[in-house]
Amino acid sequence: MKRICFSLLCIIYSISVWSQAGSWIRINQLGYLPESKKVAVFLSQESKSDAIFYVKDSKSGKEIFSGTGIAANAERWGLKTALRLDFTQITKDGEYYITINGEKSPVFRI
Repeated sequence: MKRICFSLLCIIYSISVWSQAGSWIRINQLGYLPESKKVAVFLSQESKSDAIFYVKDSKSGKEIFSGTGIAANAERWGLKTALRLDFTQITKDGEYYITINGEKSPVFRI
């Protein structure tokens, strides 16, 4: 019974934290093939004007690519900002993350 209550509390907490998050980055969590198209999406409940994003090496934090996000239909998701982040030019194997508007994506592999 204690496990069930603890699990429910964890789920409720996770939902409340997620619902408060104003912005996030969606990536392909399985990773990307070196020669394939590589796109992530930045979504926000707030209007964001900065469309510049950075791809960084996860180990060193060194910026290896920067680009400009392309506006997408945010209303489709009931949001104010949606940007497609195309980083297809990166073909080097490694582990990376994306930053934009103060948000950081989970680490992904190419």
